[in-house]
Amino acid sequence: MSSRIERDFPAALKTPDGRVVEYGTAQASIQEGSVDFKSEFVPLFKMGTPLVIVRMKDKVETQVFTGESYLSTEKMLRLVAVRDEVLPGAASAYSYEVELSGQASALIQPKIHRRLFSFGQKEEAIPSLQEFPVSVYSLSLTQLKFTCQLPLTQGQRLTLTAGDPPLLQEVSLEVELPVTFGAGDTSSYRCRILELPGENRDRLERLDQAYNIFNSLQILATVIGICAAFAAWGTLYMICLFGQAVGMILFGIISSNLVEYLAQKKYPDLKPDRTIQVGIGSFRYSVDLNRPMRERAKKADDQLLLDVLSKQGRTWFLCVMNILVLGIMPSIAAWILSLLR
Repeated sequence: MSSRIERDFPAALKTPDGRVVEYGTAQASIQEGSVDFKSEFVPLFKMGTPLVIVRMKDKVETQVFTGESYLSTEKMLRLVAVRDEVLPGAASAYSYEVELSGQASALIQPKIHRRLFSFGQKEEAIPSLQEFPVSVYSLSLTQLKFTCQLPLTQGQRLTLTAGDPPLLQEVSLEVELPVTFGAGDTSSYRCRILELPGENRDRLERLDQAYNIFNSLQILATVIGICAAFAAWGTLYMICLFGQAVGMILFGIISSNLVEYLAQKKYPDLKPDRTIQVGIGSFRYSVDLNRPMRERAKKADDQLLLDVLSKQGRTWFLCVMNILVLGIMPSIAAWILSLLR
């Protein structure tokens, strides 16, 4: 605890085993070695009862005060012989003042001016990707605050890069609280950090390595399958053939979903292409995210994501070719062996 008296911070009164007794406010003083807890109703405790008061910040537990009850009334409880401990969550709960200029990008819904009388087809608002300057003034591990002149709405997702050289690069955000100071003036936004770019990059790098390992295993299985076809080892040949097919289906589904998930986490403004095809007696609805992912990665010069997407396509092609080769290999092996006899 600090030497000064800290007054009226949000707190929770708990038992030593972690059960919440009541929520309220507290103040602490190191000079007296005590913490006072206040609430509309506080249960009465005997003198010397061990209790815990937990300091809260935005619903995050940041500091624990452990002590014994000394004074207990219906509105207030005092703990003495207090020991305190700062919790790991404190680092993410408290923010720091900064001054960082940067650029953000987001899919912005354009305003449609409604006419008094309109005929024919109604206008549809199509979101467009816009880049705009921002000024970051507050930063924590979970939240970020900035100002800009572009109006944003609650729940709006965006990607931000700030600092020179960049201290924050391609950080995915979601607007939690917009505060507009006036029409056409600068607005302030409190945003939740969806994911730090380093975490996302590590996952993409591991996925990139997984593609390398899987493709190597595919080639090895094909070589073993070819040898098994020539040696007439039917069981081993069938294991290689069907193992390729089953392995590719499982790995392809998991890896494709993971690539899309990581790409959307890194670029919150990424939206899939949706197409509807109607024919005589047929109806088809398709969703494609590959093309938007490639375009977004090229625009951001994201070589890692482009490499992963490229290996994804090569993996499917390699697997299909391997299965075709293994499929016709018994006939080729029988023909070659007949020529050698």
